Amino acid sequence: MLSMGKSAIVRETRESIGRDAGALLEVVADAVLLASTILVEGGCETQLAEDTASAMGSSYQQVDECTVFVMLTGIMVSVVAKGETVTRIARLDGVSHNIWATDRVIALEQQCEQGKLEAGELLTKLREVREGPRFSPAALGAAAAVGSVGFAIFYGTTSLDALACVAIIAFVTQISGHYASRLLLNSSLTILVQALLATAACCLCQRLWALGIDKLLIPVLMLLVPGMTLATGILDTLSGNFLSATARFGKALLVGIAIAIGSAVVLHYTGVLSWSLS
Repeated sequence: MLSMGKSAIVRETRESIGRDAGALLEVVADAVLLASTILVEGGCETQLAEDTASAMGSSYQQVDECTVFVMLTGIMVSVVAKGETVTRIARLDGVSHNIWATDRVIALEQQCEQGKLEAGELLTKLREVREGPRFSPAALGAAAAVGSVGFAIFYGTTSLDALACVAIIAFVTQISGHYASRLLLNSSLTILVQALLATAACCLCQRLWALGIDKLLIPVLMLLVPGMTLATGILDTLSGNFLSATARFGKALLVGIAIAIGSAVVLHYTGVLSWSLS
């Protein structure tokens, strides 16, 4: 009877340990999936997102293996411990280029490697990062205005009237893009709307105050150029992630086409340029 009692206790202890390990796997898998999602949505290159998320999951001693596979449209996470595997899959909707969130996730990964974060605490902090503060449309518009004025000065614009017009147009363009992105399904269509509005506003200022159209239009359109997408595409190419790199370059190409079409249509029908699309 005594040996049977000991066997029951051992079996119950093993089952309890198994349940605890399974619960830990679930939490770690959720945390790794959320971390990789934040990284990719923040504009992080594929290799860095995979390495950071994998290191985060593998930092826990109970985890034998943590594998992360990232694409621009989806993420798959697999966490293994004591023969048990937990898999998570998520679909990505878009990229927000939230550099602050990316930096916070990398900092959390470093804390995990130092053994400072439990799995549950990590998941809580990642959710706080995901739901963290966002810049208001007015703040984004103000940043766009400052950036466009900087581009205008770089391209040789010295007129205060031109600089004021550039700042106002950039502010309105950024605000319109923020609200258009909520209505349109494709980001390229949002860029097209922004290019149309920006070019129309520049043409209006050129007619009213006899300002150079190139001094107005180029600084504003520079804000729409997908520089970060191109940069991450190059990094993906260098790291051998050609599928993700091709997708990023394709997206950048579509954005460039949208900018060109939006500007060309307005310039043609307003008669600012003496050439025809036909």
